[in-house]
Amino acid sequence: GPNNILDHHEETSRPRTMAAARPWQRFWKWTTQPRPSWREDKQEALVIMAIFGVTGSSSLFVVRPLLEKAGIRGSWQEGPNSYRLASVAVVSPIYSLMLVTIGTISGRHRFFGRMSSRIMSRFTFFGSPIMCPPGASASRAA
Repeated sequence: GPNNILDHHEETSRPRTMAAARPWQRFWKWTTQPRPSWREDKQEALVIMAIFGVTGSSSLFVVRPLLEKAGIRGSWQEGPNSYRLASVAVVSPIYSLMLVTIGTISGRHRFFGRMSSRIMSRFTFFGSPIMCPPGASASRAA
C-alpha cells in the first residue's frame, strides 16, 4: 500500500543524501590537500600565476561597472583621486574573495585562503585566513 511506497522513498532518500555529500567531501579533500611549493615546482608556479592573472582581470571586469554605477568615473592615470581611492577600496575585497573562490575551484584553497587573508589584513584588522571549515581543519591538521 501507500505506506510501503513512503517507507521505500525514505529508505532510498537517505543514501542519496549521503551520496550527494561524497562529491563535496572529495572536492574539499582535493582542494585542501598539501601541494608542492610554487618556488620548487614549475607546474605549481604556472597554475598559481594563471589564477592570479584570471582573478586580476576578472575583478577589474566586475569593479569598473560598479564604480560607473556609483557615479565614480576616471582612470588610474588621469584621476581624479576619488576614482583611485574608490577603486582600491572596492577592488581589494572583491579581488580577495574572487582569489579564494577561483583558487578553491582550481584546487588551491589553502594557498589562496592564506594569500587572500594577507591582502585583506593590509586594509583591515582581518588577519585570520579566509577558509571554509574543511579548509581550516585541513590547515590545522597539516
